[in-house]
Amino acid sequence: MSKESSELLASLQKAWEGAQQQLAELKKQVQERVVLETFLSEREQAEQKRQKALGDFGMVVYAEIQRGAIEPQKRWEGLLQRISEALQKSQEHQQRLSELLEEGQALVSQAKEEKKAL
Repeated sequence: MSKESSELLASLQKAWEGAQQQLAELKKQVQERVVLETFLSEREQAEQKRQKALGDFGMVVYAEIQRGAIEPQKRWEGLLQRISEALQKSQEHQQRLSELLEEGQALVSQAKEEKKAL
């Protein structure tokens, strides 16, 4: 084997070892990122469950206040008013959506009738 071939082989070997080290470091970084992403995902899921539980609890308390089973504290008046307004807006949106769906259904029925008449 010539000196040039030996040097080329040594250079390739060194480059290969460097690439293997870079790959090992990259794998380590990816694994660390996966662990971090998993943790963040689990934290987000836990926060969503907490928010849902608080929302469910709040709706139960609000219903009990509306029913008269719980006497609200004075400091809750503003909050109860905001809840009442939000629920009213939600009901209005639901009503409007129902109306739009009914209109759409009527248009579909009308189009079917017109198609049959042809």
